Amino acid sequence: MRKAVESRQDVAIALLQYRNAPVAGCEYSPVQLLFNRSLRTKLPTLPATDRDPKHRDLQRRQDRQKVYHHRRPAYAHTLPPLKPGDTVRFQNSHSWQAAKVISSHPSPRSSNISTDSGSQLRRNRRHLIKTREDPPVCERHIDDEVPSPPPPPSLSRPCTNQNFVGLPPCTRTSSGCSVKPPVRFKDYVMN
Repeated sequence: MRKAVESRQDVAIALLQYRNAPVAGCEYSPVQLLFNRSLRTKLPTLPATDRDPKHRDLQRRQDRQKVYHHRRPAYAHTLPPLKPGDTVRFQNSHSWQAAKVISSHPSPRSSNISTDSGSQLRRNRRHLIKTREDPPVCERHIDDEVPSPPPPPSLSRPCTNQNFVGLPPCTRTSSGCSVKPPVRFKDYVMN
C-alpha cells in the first residue's frame, strides 16, 4: 500500500493485484480460495478453458446442452399462412365459429377475418383453423335492418330518500349503485 501511495497509483488496484497473486506454498490465490475463481485485473490472461481440463469439460457439456436446447421441438411447427378468401373457424370463448379471411395483418402470424354477423376481427394464426366448408355469408345487405342501440342509461338519477329528513336525496353512481348517507347521520340536521 505504501508503494502504491508513493508512486501515486490507485490503492484498490494494487490490493486487487496482490490478492490475485498466488500465496507462497499454495497454488491458489486468496481470491481463488474465497470466490473459487480469479477476479479480472488489468493484466491480460488466457481464458480458463485453455488452462484447466475441468473447465474444458464443463464448456463442452454446456455447448452440447446448448445444441439440444436450440433444436426445434417436434411440437413447435409453423402453421401455413392463410390466403384471402379461405374459410376458417376462429376460437371465440369456448366455441369455434365460421369466418372468412379478408387479408393478412401486418402483425406477425395474424389475419383479418370477417364473421357471418358482419364484424371484422384480427386473429392470430393459432386461433384459426382452415376448413373445407363453404364460406359463410360475411356481409350485411343494404336491405337488412340494423337495430339501433338502446339509449345509454342516465348517469345521475336522484332516488327518493324518505328515511332521512333534512338530507339531500341520494344519487346514483355511473355503475348504477345508489349512494345513501350512513344511518348514523339520520338525526343530523342540515342548514
